[in-house]
Order: sequence, then structure tokens, then C-alpha cells
Amino acid sequence: MMRDRAGRRIARNLESELSLSTEEIAYLSRVRVASARLGGVARPALMEEAAEALSERPGEYSAHELEVSLGSPESWVVGYIDREQLTLSEGPRGWWQRTPQFTRVGFVLGVAVVLGVGWGGWRYFTATPHFLNPCGGIIATEFETFRAGGAKEFRATFRQDERIGVTLCPHTSTPGVTIQEVYRSDLVRMAFQSVGSEVDLLPLGHWIGDASQAVSWRSDDVPWLADVVLWYEMEYCNISGAIGFNTVEIDYRYRGRDRTTTLDLDYWVFVDAGDSCTDEVRAISDRESEQWQQVVTDGITPGGPNGPVFNIEHENISRDLCRYLSGVKPALDAQGQPTFDRFEPLEARAVFQIDNPDFAERLIDGAIFGICPEHQDQRDRLHSILQASQ
Repeated sequence: MMRDRAGRRIARNLESELSLSTEEIAYLSRVRVASARLGGVARPALMEEAAEALSERPGEYSAHELEVSLGSPESWVVGYIDREQLTLSEGPRGWWQRTPQFTRVGFVLGVAVVLGVGWGGWRYFTATPHFLNPCGGIIATEFETFRAGGAKEFRATFRQDERIGVTLCPHTSTPGVTIQEVYRSDLVRMAFQSVGSEVDLLPLGHWIGDASQAVSWRSDDVPWLADVVLWYEMEYCNISGAIGFNTVEIDYRYRGRDRTTTLDLDYWVFVDAGDSCTDEVRAISDRESEQWQQVVTDGITPGGPNGPVFNIEHENISRDLCRYLSGVKPALDAQGQPTFDRFEPLEARAVFQIDNPDFAERLIDGAIFGICPEHQDQRDRLHSILQASQ
């Protein structure tokens, strides 16, 4: 198509330049069509030669007289090719015209199959399951539930070192999806710190409070909804007002690929500082952080062997250890009794899950020398637990 446009442009220029008659224009047009398979500068040269030969004939020559005098446009092209010893270019159009019909049909079918397989493969590997969360709530001693304009909010009161839980039931109807982990990835220096999650695959709500009970599951193998609790412990009282979230991340495997998506909970979870987080309390947290940094020193990098465990940042891993040494507080029910208080043992905490023992030792020392120095007598015991876990 592009070559034919170029030929038409050359013909129009020659017609205008040499003032060709109607019969001569028709003849030159046939030369243009017949020379379509000539490549490079051969075609423009041939057309210019033909146009000059036409312009030398008397203007009253009829189309028949032109062919008698010059020969047919097709024979003119053949003669030019032989004389100049030219090679014809193999364009798709020429190949298509010379190819037997059954070969052309097979070619079309083959292309259709390849395109179909490619499109199907692309759709297969890029298909994205749809996740939803049809339930949810909060486990805490003091909390309020607000509903307005179709929105729902759970607001817990800050209680230092108390454990709270965010409940949900992530689900997809797409078969073949394995949900590997549900978590929040950006709770850094917030009023509540992630300590892990617990999954109940039985439709009985058998949560016990053990934040190391995360398991993966295939959504189509569980005929009911899997209940998940994201466990947090209220830590940094360095906020004013309330802080919270309304989405979680899901790591899942589907069609041979590990993927991550963000799930909207359809409700908000807040921790409200109330009058607890005073300037004096915030100053204590800041001082602890400075002391921790001095003990652990610089050179901490996210990811790799020194990466977060249970999606807990490095300083929070040390703070997590301090909370367990001091005693985590369970949430209380309406009668004031502890609930979901079967906490995981100390040995299951994040610092003992780090692959790099040298770095784990630094975080232990950062905890007992920087954040909770009242537990310095526990240092040897903690290092012994670490060595036993490697």
C-alpha cells in the first residue's frame, strides 16, 4: 500500500511536469501498476523514462496508437527489467497471488490458531480473581461501633500493651486460588503494632489468641468462609486523636504465580488515643527509640536476611519482645474476663524467627538495653532461646 502511494505521487508529478494528455496519463498509470514489484530507485526511473517517451509523441495519439508506437505498458516494464537486469522484490501481495488457494487457507487458519492461543494464554496468566470481605469486626476491651451513610467504623480506646484483633473473612469465588497471608504492610510507629494473624478454617470461631497460627488455604477447598484475625498490640502512644485503616493486603497464588492484591474491608478500624497520649508519654517513646538506635547501630536495611518478620519493622520486633517480657494484656469481655488469651509462647515471637542470628542478637540487645532495660537480667536466657531456635 505504501509503495502504491509513492507510485501515484510520482505519476502525478510527471503528469503535471510534462503536461501529459488523458491517453498518456492512462498509459503511465498502467506502467505504474505493472511496475509495482520493482524496488529501490528502479520504479521511479522507469516511470520517468516512460513519461518522457510519452511526451515525445504527438498529443493527438490515441491509446491504441500509443501501444502500437511504444508497445503495451506491461511489455515496456518487462523490457526495462531485462535491459537493466533488475530483480523483483517479493512483497506480500505478490506472494499471496502466486500461492495456491489451499496454502493460503492453511496460512490463514494457522495465523488464527496462533493468535487464539496467544490471546488465550495472555488471558489465562493475567486473569485476576475478585476478592471480597463479607464480614468483620473488632476484639477489644473498649470500643464503639459507628454507622452513618452506609459506612461502618470500629473505634477502640487506646490501652497500653493490650492486644486487639481485627476480624475478617476474605473470600474469592475464583477456583484455584491459594490465600497465603493476610496482613497490613504499613503500620510503622502507629498506636497499634502487628504481631501476626490467626486463621480458623472451621465455621465455629475457634480463635484462641495465638498470633502465630497463620496458615494458607485454597478458597475452593473451604466450603464456608475462613475466619481471619489480624492481631495487634497497642504500643506507640505517640498520636493525637485517632489512627486507623480500612484495607488489608492479601498474598495469594493463582495459576502458577505469586501475587498481591489490596482488599477493601468495607469498614474502618481506629485506635483513639483519647487523653492517654500526652506530650510526656510521647517523649518517652521517642527517647526509647533513640536508645534502641544507639544499641542496634546503623546499617539496618529492609528485606533480605534482615527483613521484617510477620510484617513487623525492626524496632517493633524489639518492642514486641519487650511487651512479652512485661506481659501482654488480653482484651476483656463484657464481664471483665480475659478473652482470647492463649498467647503464643515467647519462643514463637518474631525476633526468634529471623534467619540471621547475629542480627537477631542485635535486636534482642536493642530491646533490653534500649527499650525495656528493666529486663536486662533476661539477656542470657533470650540468647539461649535464640541459639536453640537456629
